[in-house]
Amino acid sequence: MMKSLIAVEARIFNPEIGGGISRVIISLAENLSQLDQGAEEYVFVAWDNAEGWLGKYIGGPCRLHMVAVPGSNGRPAGTPGSATHKSDGTIESLGADLVHFPMQNAYLTSCPSIYHPHDLQHVHMPEYFDADTLRWRLIVYRAYSYQAKFVCVETDWMKDDVVKKLDVPPDNVAVIPIAPPSLPSISMTSWAALAAAQMAGFARFIFYATQTWRHKNHFRLLEALQFLKQQEGLVIPLVCSGHQNEFFPEIQAKVSACRLEEQVRFLGFVARPS
Repeated sequence: MMKSLIAVEARIFNPEIGGGISRVIISLAENLSQLDQGAEEYVFVAWDNAEGWLGKYIGGPCRLHMVAVPGSNGRPAGTPGSATHKSDGTIESLGADLVHFPMQNAYLTSCPSIYHPHDLQHVHMPEYFDADTLRWRLIVYRAYSYQAKFVCVETDWMKDDVVKKLDVPPDNVAVIPIAPPSLPSISMTSWAALAAAQMAGFARFIFYATQTWRHKNHFRLLEALQFLKQQEGLVIPLVCSGHQNEFFPEIQAKVSACRLEEQVRFLGFVARPS
């Protein structure tokens, strides 16, 4: 029996700044690679820098197909400024029966598709986006949702949001939680525990893992720690990991304004242990 070929779009330039999207792609690769039955094969389409960050998770019914990163005159599909973008022909040349877009960036194609918008924060918090990015999101989220055979979301609330805000028929929206990556078992020996504490600077602490985007609400967390310190006399250390983007200086200023320098640490991107 001929197997169906499912293309999974994984063209992100830098997994460190890809945030949750890179984790979603890795999770798909890792979990689909463990399948030992079924009538599907999977090809992850990625830029030619993907061997290092994605290739090690590919196996079983999955394979990696790498595409050269476009030059200065090229533009990856679906980036802000390009609005909707047509397929470059890669998945069609591979003979894909279906393409899965596990990210907001996608492209127009005659190949049946699954689309993940993940959230509609630009609808609820437009103040967090510049005019070009907001305009791009308003165009492409609706266009790629209309194109898709199914729009996949993780919660019933998000399904209602997509139905109401993007006018997608309810039968075209599927609630499917994303499987987490299967992290290797790590033995926390006394040495490993000590090393982790030294990296953070504290023996016990609250841990918050996310990029320093404005909408991740570091401000409110810092204000809560300030309240506990001033009103209750509780000094609770906080350790944050994640890529430090252009909003990070404002978060640093907030730490200083709240006088929390001695109890807050930012580690930047922390690679997954091997």
